[in-house]
Amino acid sequence: MQKSNDKMSSEWKCLPLLRYSYPMGENAVWEVDPEAIRFLNSQENPLTQIIALTGTTAKNQLMRAIFRDHCSIVSSSGVALWLWKERKTKTKPSVRFWLTRQSPREKEDAKLLTEHDEMKVFTLLMLLSSVYIHQLDGVCTIQSFKKLLPWLEQLPESCKIRSKTQEPQHVLDDLGTQTPPFVFVCPNAKGKWRMRPDGQKYSYQEFLDQILMDEEGLDDEIVMRNTLRMYLKLIFPQHYLVGLSRMTEPKDDRLPSDENEDQLHSFRPQFLEELDDFCEHYLRKECILQKPGMGRPFQLGKGWSAMVSAYVDAMNRSKPLVIQEAIDAHTNVQVEEAFQVAKRQFYDQFFVILCQKSHARDDVSTDKVAEKSDINEAAILTSNREIMTLYHKVIQDTSIKTFLHVECSVLPDTQVLEAYREKWQAECFAELQKLLELNDHNSTSFCSKLIKSILPNDLEEMIKDIDTRKRESFCDGIMAVLSRFKSNIDQMLNTYKVEAIGPGRGEVLEQVITTVLFKSIVSMGRTMLRKYEAHLREMKCELGQVESDLAKVSMPALMDSSDGNGAGLAFNGDDQKRLYEAELEQATQQWTDVRSLLRSELETKKGCLENLQLEMQTMNKKHELRVDNLEQELRLERSRLDEVQKKAQEDRREANLHVQGVSEQVLDKERGFYVEERAILDQQQELLSRIVQLERELVQKKTEHMQAMFDLETQHVNDAEALKQEHVEFSRQLKTQGRTDSNVLRQAYQKRKANLRKDVGDIDREMCHLEDKLRLLATGSRPDRERASTANRRLLNQTNVSTESPGAVDVVEGLKDSETTSASGFDICRPS
Repeated sequence: MQKSNDKMSSEWKCLPLLRYSYPMGENAVWEVDPEAIRFLNSQENPLTQIIALTGTTAKNQLMRAIFRDHCSIVSSSGVALWLWKERKTKTKPSVRFWLTRQSPREKEDAKLLTEHDEMKVFTLLMLLSSVYIHQLDGVCTIQSFKKLLPWLEQLPESCKIRSKTQEPQHVLDDLGTQTPPFVFVCPNAKGKWRMRPDGQKYSYQEFLDQILMDEEGLDDEIVMRNTLRMYLKLIFPQHYLVGLSRMTEPKDDRLPSDENEDQLHSFRPQFLEELDDFCEHYLRKECILQKPGMGRPFQLGKGWSAMVSAYVDAMNRSKPLVIQEAIDAHTNVQVEEAFQVAKRQFYDQFFVILCQKSHARDDVSTDKVAEKSDINEAAILTSNREIMTLYHKVIQDTSIKTFLHVECSVLPDTQVLEAYREKWQAECFAELQKLLELNDHNSTSFCSKLIKSILPNDLEEMIKDIDTRKRESFCDGIMAVLSRFKSNIDQMLNTYKVEAIGPGRGEVLEQVITTVLFKSIVSMGRTMLRKYEAHLREMKCELGQVESDLAKVSMPALMDSSDGNGAGLAFNGDDQKRLYEAELEQATQQWTDVRSLLRSELETKKGCLENLQLEMQTMNKKHELRVDNLEQELRLERSRLDEVQKKAQEDRREANLHVQGVSEQVLDKERGFYVEERAILDQQQELLSRIVQLERELVQKKTEHMQAMFDLETQHVNDAEALKQEHVEFSRQLKTQGRTDSNVLRQAYQKRKANLRKDVGDIDREMCHLEDKLRLLATGSRPDRERASTANRRLLNQTNVSTESPGAVDVVEGLKDSETTSASGFDICRPS
């Protein structure tokens, strides 16, 4: 009971779903309310329960019990369908929606739908709902279902399953697989109408089955009721009956008027219990989650809106509502939504992850990265190998998840699904190309900035230091500069190797080495060479000056000497010249060694750079080889997946062809059956007319026979009464005669009995006498004559006894017969 109170206290959101108007003549114009479309598109509930509520009753107690106080604020002017949803729901696996044909204040409608348009609305309700509830305004009888007969009769014409040209007979045969459960709700104030003949009560379902049993007879009313039963059982094979007692107790035990109808007392406990049972048995999740025609649970959103719009477009064009077209519209929208979700998943799992990885070293927040929707503005910076690996992994995972979800829940056409998949893969590949180009650009920019920041910038200072060095310290300065430059280059390469990212790092390094660094080294070598040549020229100048000075000094001495001491002085001058030449040669050799050392260092650096370049080329080749292997593996996996998909498509195509062939055969047979059925129906019609004629003759003859039988029964009753009187009189006379005869026979019997006793006594005495004679004869011999005379007398006595005894026996038997006759006379005279 608390559960019902919680349900009743929920707040409801009510929106007009379908509006109508009559702008031109009798054709209604239908329109889905835009606000309802926005509301439905905003719903993201995976499982949805949609319940249709129809049937107008005097008090609308079921609607008032469910929607309660919210009923009074709804006006139904120009609205054909209302959509109800609970604003606040507890944690549930599904959401329940209600569709109602009318509002509780339908009496205020200024315009009412025509009967034909009303049937269209009922058909739309039936196609959209997962449970169809119809309210009855009284006791459940077959007469209360008569209002449904026109709608059920035109339903095979106004609703098709596969195509607009489908035969109504085929629609009627298969429509039961597409319709939801049909629940009749009737008031149960008194339960006498469910009484069995034995005094027990029928259950609601047993009573409904009893009502839907066919009647015998060919009367027009009977035929109409049997037709209604046939349509109900064919179109709605799942039909149920529910009874609800009074919702409330009215004030002062009087029924409330229209003015105070909303001011009823609180709900009756019995009504709340019955409502709980009704929701538990007929509105639970297992009963109504799956739409019979769709073969899967409802998913509210753009797909359901597209399905409603497809039905409404058919209604505006005055065409039959085709279930397959609406399901196709729902499926296309669902597939489109699924692939939009796949695009978002691809963006979230691929693009955003790369952005987060690229910005992991920076202080950029992931929220700002995730907000970037333009790939051209994203700061992606990683290796192409990582991008390709992540791309193929994400594309495969997303594709599998999307296709499994779409194939399992949406069940689209194979060609449509393949077209969407190719389009999605093309868009993803275009995004990948943009991303690779952007990564190349970002990598080149980053590596350029990085190498500019770590490039040795003290080379000019080194060159200036060499320029300012004196000749004596020039060689030591060159060695110090070269050592310092080598350490700077090694540090730059190590830093660049660690921090450089992306495919542009080798190209940028090669470009910097071959351009900037090479120019700096060449410039430094030229400066060193120029400085060396300057020092060399200076030394040559000094050498020439020394030689000239030496010549000036030595020539006068040679000219002035006239003795042997002149030769010694000349010898000393030659020695000094040779000494200067040896020193010059030694300096030249030193400069040559320095030059060769510098060249060897340059060759060493050049070899190191070539080795680094070769190593980078080797790494690039290994990377390309790995990428080629991965691409080959991906191609193999993709080819296997394509083969599996092709095989599945071929199997599905073969199955579809087989099903199509079988369907064509079934359709041909159904057409043949339909023709035979038409012929049989014509024959049946003729036979029925003949049967009707014969039955009428039979009824007439039965009437005559009944009249004759009634006359004969009357005559028989009269004859029986006369015979009964005669029998009573005869019984009375026979009883009197029997009493008289009985007395006479009794007296004769007594007299005869006395005579017989006397004869018996004589015979006994004669026997005793004869026995005495026998004893005497036994004691002695007698003459034969005496024996012969004795035998003759014995024979004579026996003859007398035998002649007397039969008479006595006859007398006794006569007395017995008289007694029997008198007894039977008494029995005859005894009344029955």
